[in-house]
Amino acid sequence: IPATSDPSPRIRALNSRVILYHYVKTTPSGPYAMQVFIHIGYPKTGSSAIQSHIFTNQRWLENHGIYIPKSGYASGLGHCFLLTGGNPLHSATGKDDSNQEAGQLSMLSKELGACSEAGFSKALISWEGLALLGKDSIENISAALRDHQVTILAYVRDPVDLYQSAVLQEIESLWNYHEEILEDDHNIRDTRLLGRDFSSTLGEWESCFDGNIQIRVRVFDRNRLVDNN
Repeated sequence: IPATSDPSPRIRALNSRVILYHYVKTTPSGPYAMQVFIHIGYPKTGSSAIQSHIFTNQRWLENHGIYIPKSGYASGLGHCFLLTGGNPLHSATGKDDSNQEAGQLSMLSKELGACSEAGFSKALISWEGLALLGKDSIENISAALRDHQVTILAYVRDPVDLYQSAVLQEIESLWNYHEEILEDDHNIRDTRLLGRDFSSTLGEWESCFDGNIQIRVRVFDRNRLVDNN
């Protein structure tokens, strides 16, 4: 999807079932320390594959000037502890991890500052749980990255396919533990988190950064991927 310099949000109907909120805000020029790319998911849009490749090719990326922050990072899982300390589900389910969140973001800010002084110009953060954050957490991220130019990277998916994929994954994971489907409702609750509409998610990020952000969106569809992969 081509970027646009139009500063106002646009809504595009990609097909009869997918409405994509797509815009790229023009970021004001300024003495930014680094360009920070934040891949926020969405869940069930190939995020695990992206994070696996980031881990496998971390040395290659850094040799090409793209730094992978260590704050909140888990090998092969992306930055799932960036705002949650030890439990990546807390930010998505309303648990209060404010102290841990502040500590991790403070570490991230200091780490990026040191990397900038070391000569890095770009950094990449990735975790699909970022798409499920509330306003307060997004504002905390904005404050931690105020010295940097931020670009949000997001994949979106047909909501029907997304929900079906999430449900099938939960069924598979509980196949040998049938009683847990009835006794533990956290799986159903987590699946419902995927029901947030994409436009609201992206709009929240744009609002919390006061418009000083770029947002790039792609459709998660095999036919639209490079070499269908």
